[in-house]
Parts: sequence; structure tokens; C-alpha cells
Amino acid sequence: MEQTKRAQLLKDRMAAADRLREELRRELALIEARHAARDRKKDTRRKVLMGAFFLNQVERGRVTREEQLRIIEEEAVRPGDRALFGLQPLDDAPAQGAPQAPSPSFDSIESLLEA
Repeated sequence: MEQTKRAQLLKDRMAAADRLREELRRELALIEARHAARDRKKDTRRKVLMGAFFLNQVERGRVTREEQLRIIEEEAVRPGDRALFGLQPLDDAPAQGAPQAPSPSFDSIESLLEA
């Protein structure tokens, strides 16, 4: 009889430990999700600020329009990003030596943002 009570006590303790483990697992998942969301927000803010810094350099004449367009042409690789700046998708870009569509030109920072 004593052994049965002991076995039941051990089963109860194991069940409690399992519940605690599951609760801690859920809590850890929530903490990790919060950290990931915070990191994504920081990364987005960093990118927005870098873009603003870059545009300020263009406005001040420290980066020429030609340099700006070259950088955009080189760095914009996703089709949606390229379309935002009026560039051909890389997959559809003409072969070397073939005539190319003219590069977009922007009269002002405002037109760059609106393009």
C-alpha cells in the first residue's frame, strides 16, 4: 500500500514538473518573440535613418545624382525595389552590349521619393 502511495506521489510530482516545464517553455517563447520584435524595430529604424542620412548627403551635394543613381542601380536587386525606382528587373535586364533603357533621373529628392 505504501508503495502505491509513493508511486502516485511520484506521478503527481512528475505531472507538476511537466506543467511547469510547459509553462516555462511558453514564457521563454514569449520573451524570445518580444526580443525579435524589438530587434526588427531597431533594424528598421536604423535603415530609415541611413536612408535619411544618404538623402541629406545628396541634398548637400556631397553625393552626386550620378553616384546616387549608380548606388541605387547596384543595390536594388529585388524586383519590387527596382520598380519603385523605375529600374528594370535584373532578370529582364538587357544582355551586355544590347541597348539599355535610359537610367531614371530625378530632379529632386522629392521626386525620388515619389517615383
